[in-house]
Amino acid sequence: MKKIINLTIAVFFVLLSCILGYLLYLNKSNLKVERKRNKALSEKMIAQTKTLGESELTPDFELIDGNGQKTSLETVLHGKSKLVFRFKDSNTQTCIPLFKLLKDLSQQIGTNNILLWTTSAKPFEAQKFSLSLNLEYPYFEVKGNQLNKKIENLNAPYFFIVNPQNEILYTFLPDDQMEDLTLQYLSQVLDYFKTTGQLNSIIQFTKTEIDLGKVKSGKKYAVDFHFVNKMNKSLVIFNVKTSCGCTVADWEKNPLKPNESSKIRVVYDAENRGGFTKSIRVSSNAENGIVELGIKGRVI
Repeated sequence: MKKIINLTIAVFFVLLSCILGYLLYLNKSNLKVERKRNKALSEKMIAQTKTLGESELTPDFELIDGNGQKTSLETVLHGKSKLVFRFKDSNTQTCIPLFKLLKDLSQQIGTNNILLWTTSAKPFEAQKFSLSLNLEYPYFEVKGNQLNKKIENLNAPYFFIVNPQNEILYTFLPDDQMEDLTLQYLSQVLDYFKTTGQLNSIIQFTKTEIDLGKVKSGKKYAVDFHFVNKMNKSLVIFNVKTSCGCTVADWEKNPLKPNESSKIRVVYDAENRGGFTKSIRVSSNAENGIVELGIKGRVI
């Protein structure tokens, strides 16, 4: 009798193992199919990014700014193209890796050329989320009923450009498993903005982050962030603020003429052992207003 019970238990666990293995196989297969479908859709969207006039928003398209005030699309665009990052409160966590890529792009096209559009049951909670990530982009609540319904129904974050004619261009649905495609898309966005002439009004840094690697405790280390004035007028740096007293910045206080180069010297005083990340915020009269630089490394 005992042998029969043991045999029955053994058969049960073998069957259970087979069932679980099959379910896992199905799950992996479904993920592969989904990623393949998303990749195909993304590649198709990238291929279509040079096709203008995908759709159009009406002049009365309503937006609500971070202060809860209604505003028009015309006021927000102010005669310029903008890259829009569209997300909802139900997919904010999916956005976090994309915000890092967006931050890299903003150093090249300017934070004022990027807009965050969201639809949230709790607008101020969504805004609080974006502020917690130190995002400098203008933030708006939208209804979404004039946007692409097919993409909106996917309930996933996506990008597009709105030009001064209210046309929606360069729509792209990113996938967190295919960062290379997202980088390819953002590269095309950069190329687009270069053709608009809007990048002739920014401060452009060669690098926005420098890795000091391993540094010795008790010593000071200096690095230079080189930049060019891409504006057609003089550049004035108002202030350079560091995240802590162990980091000091020095820069040219006189106005910089168009196309002239200069640098911001940052000196880090290595004290506490362990990894470190320090931010340096540069504010100026350029279109990209505030640019965030960074240094990182490990004190040994």
